[in-house]
Amino acid sequence: MDPEPPRTTDALGAATSIPGSTVPQLQNEDSEAVVPTALQVDRKVGYAVPTTGGGRDQPADGSGAWERQKLFEDNRGVPEAIKEYAKVQPHPRMNIISRATFGWLSAMVKLGYTRNAEGSNLEPTDLWEVQTGLQSTNVSARFQTLWEEEKHRPKPSVSRALWRLIRRDCLISVFFEMLKLVGSFVNPMVIREIIVYVQNRETDVNKGIVLIFLLWVGAILVGFGKSHSMHLVMNAGAKVKCAINNAAYDKALLLSNAARQRKTVGEIVNIMSADADKIYQNFFSFNSAWSSPAQLVVALYLLYLQVENATWTGVGSLLLSFVALAFIFIRIARLERLRLKFSDIRVKLMNEMVQGVKIIKFMGWEDPILQAVQGARDAELPYVRGIAYTKAVMVAFVLGTSIFSGFVTFATYISIYPLRGLDPANVFTAVALLNLLRWPLMSVPQFVAAVASSRISLDRFQKLLEEDENVPIEAGDSAGVAAGQPMVAIRGGTFAWDRERTQEEREKIRDDKVAKADKLDKEASAALKGSSVSGAEAAAKKQDEAKTLRKEAEDVMLPWAPTLKGVDLDIKRGEFVIIIGKVGSGKSSLLSAILGEMETITGSVSRWGSLSYVAQTPWIRNETVKHNILFGRQYDADRYKIAVNAACLGPDIAQLPAGSETEIGERGVNLSGGQKARIQLARAIYCASDVYIMDDPLSAVDTHVSARLMEGCLCGVLSNTTRVLVTHQVQYLSRADRVVVMEEGRVADVGTPGEIMTRRDMTALAQHKGKEEEEPVEGGE
Repeated sequence: MDPEPPRTTDALGAATSIPGSTVPQLQNEDSEAVVPTALQVDRKVGYAVPTTGGGRDQPADGSGAWERQKLFEDNRGVPEAIKEYAKVQPHPRMNIISRATFGWLSAMVKLGYTRNAEGSNLEPTDLWEVQTGLQSTNVSARFQTLWEEEKHRPKPSVSRALWRLIRRDCLISVFFEMLKLVGSFVNPMVIREIIVYVQNRETDVNKGIVLIFLLWVGAILVGFGKSHSMHLVMNAGAKVKCAINNAAYDKALLLSNAARQRKTVGEIVNIMSADADKIYQNFFSFNSAWSSPAQLVVALYLLYLQVENATWTGVGSLLLSFVALAFIFIRIARLERLRLKFSDIRVKLMNEMVQGVKIIKFMGWEDPILQAVQGARDAELPYVRGIAYTKAVMVAFVLGTSIFSGFVTFATYISIYPLRGLDPANVFTAVALLNLLRWPLMSVPQFVAAVASSRISLDRFQKLLEEDENVPIEAGDSAGVAAGQPMVAIRGGTFAWDRERTQEEREKIRDDKVAKADKLDKEASAALKGSSVSGAEAAAKKQDEAKTLRKEAEDVMLPWAPTLKGVDLDIKRGEFVIIIGKVGSGKSSLLSAILGEMETITGSVSRWGSLSYVAQTPWIRNETVKHNILFGRQYDADRYKIAVNAACLGPDIAQLPAGSETEIGERGVNLSGGQKARIQLARAIYCASDVYIMDDPLSAVDTHVSARLMEGCLCGVLSNTTRVLVTHQVQYLSRADRVVVMEEGRVADVGTPGEIMTRRDMTALAQHKGKEEEEPVEGGE
């Protein structure tokens, strides 16, 4: 039985299966990296992924050679090494005492101590399996379910979905936080009784023992409650961080083309890193939301019992401090919002720099790029510095407030009750209670600041989740598809790179944007009435935003012309279909429509079985040649050899310093364009899919190599699969079962090679050969 498909990893045009992103790479007995594979190709952009589902029947006529039979007979799922990994060190069974004392950690601590004494370290296999409730796959699946339910509400809230994900942990942590609170108030009151006991020179030893015991119990309650409360809150924070990371990653792969224009890579990376980590860190203040006010109230009440009406002067000084702190929090939130804006710009620049490092070095643009990045960082730093200074002022203010409050309280007490004096029991108890006030005074503002920054991060995350996404194509099971029946079927298909909206939808969006722009103009006018510089700056900013909204409102009303129109096409099982046409005629767009990459305006696309996509621009990992071909699948020597030979990579690999173990540089920098294209093709062959979608892979290789690929690969090893090839090399049309001619986004003609050559002028098509190549052919292919 095949395992459940794991999470996806963005392959950016890779023709391969995609390993699970939540499972680490391990080594099998052959020292090959293995990761779970198998992913249904039902969504995502520009990459293709085979799946273990679908099952392919072998031809009954025996025409498939041994190589083809060997290649397709074992489409493996999760390797046994992965299944055994979780069993290496099962999570220890915890009884109630072990849970209460965290004694279950003792074995790991002891093992670490022993390893350190031996001069070695803990290994990954020493670690325990993550508990089911904390496993990334389970957490993400649960959050996706909750978010889907939330989307059906009138006003969806990602905060509510996340709360439902973690509320059990949070509510249990509240109980332990209450134990901590009880313990924290036991100590001051017991200290008072001990002082009274000593002052009165009591001789009852048992009473003294009981008081000391209660002092010990209070300390135990504080430690016990704090440890378990923090443990549960950290687990809840980890779940939220995991859910945000995986949901943002999955959403990035599903974004529609229009949404990708609105959401930059830098913004998405910031959500997955800075925002998710910030929310996780802010979870440490979760229980401060209620425990700090409660501790503050109880401490003030007990303080009143000690110093009576003098307490209210202390309360008054605290209230004044809260007013001042409110302004500090507002400033922190405003600075944080501005910092994130410039942080997005900086991350975007860094991403562009890394992706284009070759051209930057080639053109000698290091200094301008460095200046651009430095400029973005310089624009961000004032806000970072401002936040740090403001927080430092806040901490100093809070610490000073508690000291000042104590001084005011005792001074007032002496003034109101000059004849009473200060009793030692009251003084020590009051000092202890004033110390208890220090933490609430610090944590309440921290919690408010955490809520403000988390609110901003959650709003950014929710806006990402609410972006439009491509509608996935559900692939059917290929087992029931007989020879001659379609594996890919397009019925009356009209496709565009952006969704075509109705006139009513466009008018509504336009009206909303105009209304927002009008509101901003009014706010700007109001701000200009003041004479302050900050008011003028705010007005200018609002006017710019209004201008942008009005331009967007105009753009919304522009009609989007579909890229593909009226497409009706069947691609039958085992058929070899070649798609030809001039540059810009819609050949690559047709492949994107089959992959589910384009918006379907009318009609439908149906698909059966697993699929691999060979992109026009190869996607190469910074890994060895072998791992670029395996791409997470389990190594099979015979199967690997077949894929390498079919892709004509044997001589190239033999010339490499370490053969298949030679590491390929970033984005294949040490390979020619033809070598990268053939590694991608070998990867697709190794995947053993039902359907192969290939976007002109022959254009990157020499003529004699392309002839060998056509003979040994497309018409050889893959001859029993369904193949769709885009090409300008019309000399290979005779090898196809059918030829599709594209013109101006339409299927202009479909027929056998002989019929197409009779009806069409091949000379015009041949003149366009090679114009769509992404990289020049390099010699020696």
